[in-house]
Amino acid sequence: MKKVSFVFPVKYGVRGPKEKYMPAIINLGENICCCYGISFPRKYEFTNEPIDKFCLSRIPTIYSKYIIGFFQKIFKFPAYEIYWANIKLFDLLFANKVARDESEIVFTHPLLNRTIDVCRKAGKYVIVEAPNSEPNREYKRVNDDYEDYHIKNRFIYGEIGFRNTWVNGYRNANKIITISKLSTETYINGGYDKEKLKLIPLTGSDFLKKSIDDNRIKKRMFISCAHHSFVKGTHRLLLAWKKAEINNIPLCIVGKINQDVEEFIQKKGPFKNVIFAGEKENLVDFYKGIDGVGVQLSLSEGAVRVVPEMMAFGFPMITTYDASCDLVVDNETGYIVDAYNEDQIIDKLRYVANNWDSLSTIRKNVVNKLNDRTVSDFSIELSQYLRSLL
Repeated sequence: MKKVSFVFPVKYGVRGPKEKYMPAIINLGENICCCYGISFPRKYEFTNEPIDKFCLSRIPTIYSKYIIGFFQKIFKFPAYEIYWANIKLFDLLFANKVARDESEIVFTHPLLNRTIDVCRKAGKYVIVEAPNSEPNREYKRVNDDYEDYHIKNRFIYGEIGFRNTWVNGYRNANKIITISKLSTETYINGGYDKEKLKLIPLTGSDFLKKSIDDNRIKKRMFISCAHHSFVKGTHRLLLAWKKAEINNIPLCIVGKINQDVEEFIQKKGPFKNVIFAGEKENLVDFYKGIDGVGVQLSLSEGAVRVVPEMMAFGFPMITTYDASCDLVVDNETGYIVDAYNEDQIIDKLRYVANNWDSLSTIRKNVVNKLNDRTVSDFSIELSQYLRSLL
């Protein structure tokens, strides 16, 4: 019986990897050879997971968190080096094990260059997942903005070695799984062979659709939810917001603020009527109390998870094409703007703020447009595709 191995530097069972990979692993059944990763979370409640098929090690995480983290604090080098060390050590630790196992197909992450190379040499068919848009385009967009705004504390997306690792992973893999139509187009426009690309949309949400006829009094807010860095376009949103001078409705920035955006805020702030809310453990409870409009101005995405989550609550969206997640249709479920056209962003923010009471039709369209697709559907389609290759 032909088999497939999964190789990802993740904790299987936390939000994201459990939804993205575990249904596929369970559905593949006896076709699974081995699943390599970091660990399961503490107090994880097992059901029908094939526990005997997992090969896990906390060594990369412990080393990067405590050893690299210790030196990072002393020498003040970029915090993303902790993540980078975790990736590299995981790759070194598992590459040869994967190459020697009984799998014919290896499904893995493009940053695991060593794993991809040794598995190809061993005659295995290697498939990688493309979580973001085409890396050369992504690097140029982010790095150009770092130069324009004179940012010193740059995130990993502005590092050329990081870009090159993405490119090598994609180049050496047999197949690339893309996760949205728009992201797929960036690879085609970047010169990738269409036959090498396989689209399996990750454009759903596990958030249940909420009624938009809820009569409770809710707070009006523009909301941007992300791990806020330059690749998410948060800096461009804040500049446009400052110039829009909207005083009656706040902008709420939800999520971790990365060092590049922190430096930008210090240089270009203060930003009036902006709430920096930090990370929210339970977005469902937070969104329940909001009469919201989502704003995501990402410069590069594969499929933005927060967009379908916001749309499940009837939030109209203001997005860039990259952030639209194949779900935002201009003037139907929201508004699509050019990340590099500040006047257009300002005009749309002002228009929505001044016409908030007239958004009821768009809110209904948002809920109707959002299908019942979940992240687990992506995982099941992934398993079906992998099985078709066996």
